[in-house]
Amino acid sequence: MKPRALIQLLLACVCGATAHGAESSAECPAVNDIQAVRRSCWPAELARADRSLNDAYRKAMSNAREFDRALARKLTRAQRAWVEFRKKQCDFDEARTLSNDHFDYANCMMNLTVQRTRELLDDARLMGPR
Repeated sequence: MKPRALIQLLLACVCGATAHGAESSAECPAVNDIQAVRRSCWPAELARADRSLNDAYRKAMSNAREFDRALARKLTRAQRAWVEFRKKQCDFDEARTLSNDHFDYANCMMNLTVQRTRELLDDARLMGPR
């Protein structure tokens, strides 16, 4: 998806604006102000993604504890390592693009967080009640 289309989609989903930016809220400006959109909307979207990640982790951890205590400890170690990986990977992505506005960092954080959330939900289903 092209960056402008992605931002329009985010505005439509996160900020309640239309895909063409005809409406905007106080929190998320019109689409034609890309820098303001980046500053205003990405933090809220990342916070939502982090909440979903935490919910998925809690669910996977609960199921892991019931399945096998040793597995729960391994999941804890894996999640801690993943958090470090995410930060370092996104630091690298941002440095590689020579960007100063942190948009590449935020985009990386979002993508990796959504991916990990799916993985944890899959793990939760696999370890869930039979």
